[in-house]
Amino acid sequence: MPKEVTVRLVKVKLDNEKIEVLMTSLLEEDYKLEDFKWLYNKRWGVETYLDRLKNQLEVERFSSSKLIGIEQDFYGIVFLSTLESVLSKDDEKEITEESKEKQLKYEYKINKSVSYSALVDYIVYLLLNLNKSPEEVIDELSRLFRTGRTPIRPGRKFKRKNLTATQQLRFHKYVKRTCA
Repeated sequence: MPKEVTVRLVKVKLDNEKIEVLMTSLLEEDYKLEDFKWLYNKRWGVETYLDRLKNQLEVERFSSSKLIGIEQDFYGIVFLSTLESVLSKDDEKEITEESKEKQLKYEYKINKSVSYSALVDYIVYLLLNLNKSPEEVIDELSRLFRTGRTPIRPGRKFKRKNLTATQQLRFHKYVKRTCA
């Protein structure tokens, strides 16, 4: 690893008038300020996925203290989230089209907490059940995904609560679980 790295700091003004400072190793002048703003906006999907992995699926909560157990937990959660994305994609489109057709006040989307818990409940049936075909299990899951939908309310923003150092310490000591 090099002892020194040359970086470029770029100030980007967001739509909410906040200024973000981005650090990049892209030093060439070919990359304009607008490119960084666009790219910063594009990474939002990755950020929300990582947030979902950490907070909803608790990827940092392990059922073992051995390396093999930690790897199984991690890859199991990544498999679960990927399978949920694949299975819910068509239902997500149908829900969006349905809310447009019915001219509902809000657009709707699948509630990820509901879809993850439904998938956890049905994963064994999906993979190992000899009495039902996988298509039947997927149809049941699809019904559950559509039942647990939530409205998309545009413009809802909540100010994030700043935690004191004591509250942060308490969270990391007592609330955040790393081993079941």
